[in-house]
Amino acid sequence: MSVPSPSSTVMLLRDSPQHGIEALLVRRNNNLVTGGGAWVFPGGRVDALDYPNHNTADQDAEFLAAQNAAIRETLEETGITLRREHLTAFAHWTTPAGQKRRFATWFFVAHIQEAVDVVVDGSEIVDFAWLTPKAALQAQGCGEIIMMPPTFVCLTLLARYQDCAEALCGFQESDVQRFNPKIVKTSSGQIILYDDDAGYATADPTVPGRHHRIVIEGKHWQYKF
Repeated sequence: MSVPSPSSTVMLLRDSPQHGIEALLVRRNNNLVTGGGAWVFPGGRVDALDYPNHNTADQDAEFLAAQNAAIRETLEETGITLRREHLTAFAHWTTPAGQKRRFATWFFVAHIQEAVDVVVDGSEIVDFAWLTPKAALQAQGCGEIIMMPPTFVCLTLLARYQDCAEALCGFQESDVQRFNPKIVKTSSGQIILYDDDAGYATADPTVPGRHHRIVIEGKHWQYKF
């Protein structure tokens, strides 16, 4: 079983007078092995240089490295400069066992309060868009854009809020949610179960009780939580 690579990503938010809360999505190059062509939040793997070089507890060092990676990757992929105090951790995702490439990814959220110019590198990242959660999810549902499950879940959660201040307050007040997905194939597609779903332990989506899952049937995705 492959060991997940430590990674980070940042959901960058801004308030739009015309549209309300918007998130920055970037499109990965079609030729990339992982998530080629997908619209994602800026981010990537934690590098050795992201780790602090002073005496720090292992757990703290891992988190500091994740923050540093989030800042570095955001600058590399979008040209946007962040500081550690901008980042709020709200989720942690681990790629399911059995996948060739696995990642253990910290998800951060940050509010961009000033006008910024987004500059993609044109290599790994080839396009960008500021989108409302509703618009992004509709585009995914229509097949206009490719989205990965973590992005879909984060945007669904973000859609509950009216503006960035409300969103940041909601994410800051909630515990960091951990996602260790189990994928179950069905006759019409697949169901992705998350840790607190009633069927998670047995990987049986028919178990009665609480649902925390994505149901995928073709282009139709539904996040039940």
